[in-house]
Amino acid sequence: MTTKRNQLNRDEIYLGEFLRLLWKDKILVSLLSIFFSFTGYYYGISVQTKPQIKAFVLVKNAPGEIFSVYEEYLANDQWNNPDSKIFSGNLHFIYINKFNENITSLDTLQNFVSQNNNVDSFKKKLSTDKISAKEYFQNRFQHPDKKNRQSINSYVLIYESDLNGLSFLNNYVRYIQNKTTEDFKDILKDKIFNKTKIYEQNLKIAKDINLEYPLEALERNELFTLGSKILSNRINILNELKTDLENEFFDFNPILDKAKISQVKSTNIKAYVLIGFLGGFFISIIFVLFRSSLRK
Repeated sequence: MTTKRNQLNRDEIYLGEFLRLLWKDKILVSLLSIFFSFTGYYYGISVQTKPQIKAFVLVKNAPGEIFSVYEEYLANDQWNNPDSKIFSGNLHFIYINKFNENITSLDTLQNFVSQNNNVDSFKKKLSTDKISAKEYFQNRFQHPDKKNRQSINSYVLIYESDLNGLSFLNNYVRYIQNKTTEDFKDILKDKIFNKTKIYEQNLKIAKDINLEYPLEALERNELFTLGSKILSNRINILNELKTDLENEFFDFNPILDKAKISQVKSTNIKAYVLIGFLGGFFISIIFVLFRSSLRK
């Protein structure tokens, strides 16, 4: 018991001596701590990067109703010929796939930047850094749910203050909508052309055999059996669809929620100051103890 008490007394003496040494050289300790704090501060400034901003936009799929007219005549051949597989393919599904393909394409993103006059300062930065928009947005434009497509999808953009990311995201979605519409109209034109061609071929057969009216339902296993009158009527409808398609926009609002900032990351200069202060404090302690040992 006495041994433990003596040991405790010695520890208190050593601690007291240590604190007296620090107090005696308090100016040195303070100066070194302050010096290294400023060193940490200026180092933090030297390595400081622009804040990394993370934003997201919620995008919804196009409603199926806007394709209903074309769906009826082009998606499947349901005109009294339900067994036909020639024109298989859901137009709504095709549009959604094309939209998703366009919005996740870095080439499309680069084209959007190139034609966008509202991001000149950003394009100047890319030119200064000698990188393309495609390289910049690699791993910065993300679709977290790409493996699980939903009716509502989130797209994330990580950017810096050189870019107005919120406006950029909203405008990019609109750009994709317009591009997808044009791509989709080209697909429809091809479908109309191919379907018209097939009906014209079958119309020729029907005329050659003088088949004006359709055969009985059980005997209609080929398109020409519909007769020349029905085939002519359907060709006229396809031609009307082709004309109407020129002024078709398939308009809808693809943005469910406009772009919002979800996170901002920046260099924490305070952390460098704290590390500098602690580093200076410990260095000053080592120096004080070393000098004290030399004096003994």
